Amino acid sequence: AAMAGDSSTPAALGSLRAKRRRIPTGRAMFQARPEATRALYHCNYCMKDISNEPRIRCAECEDFDLCVPCFSAGVEVSPHRRGHRFKVVDNLSFPLLDPHWAADEEILLLDAVATYGLGNWGDIAEHVGRKTREQCRDHYLKVYIQPRSNPLPDPASVLMDPQAKVLPLPSASARPPCTPTKPP
Repeated sequence: AAMAGDSSTPAALGSLRAKRRRIPTGRAMFQARPEATRALYHCNYCMKDISNEPRIRCAECEDFDLCVPCFSAGVEVSPHRRGHRFKVVDNLSFPLLDPHWAADEEILLLDAVATYGLGNWGDIAEHVGRKTREQCRDHYLKVYIQPRSNPLPDPASVLMDPQAKVLPLPSASARPPCTPTKPP
């Protein structure tokens, strides 16, 4: 005989089924959580914005990232499997060549130009995520095609900008003293 609160009765099993939440996949996943489409990077399992924190990138699945807690739990979302090779990607949100473009956006821009071809600014902007087609075109031309330091990009605009978040070099007093060694 089944007791009250026993989850093995047909009525209890039916109520458990009704409480299950269907996890959206593919396009439905983004329609259910529209903020995920605005994130530069999001966890492919929990949809959390992981743009400003370390993330785990699958080396075998195309464009597949997990937040550290989901990776640690060993989650699997088809076609990803927990046994896949991976790499840890750190936050690259510091300016590199332009105070208004983070290093990760520069990487996405160059990747998009290589993937979609120079001039396909709509596709390139969609790939970059947080920049318009005009911003992508203007930035690419200014930094990579027509820099003052041609043929190399010019990082001076970031290094000379007092508002830019640039990591300082260690001062001479912070470095360990150099002590010569005596030959044997």
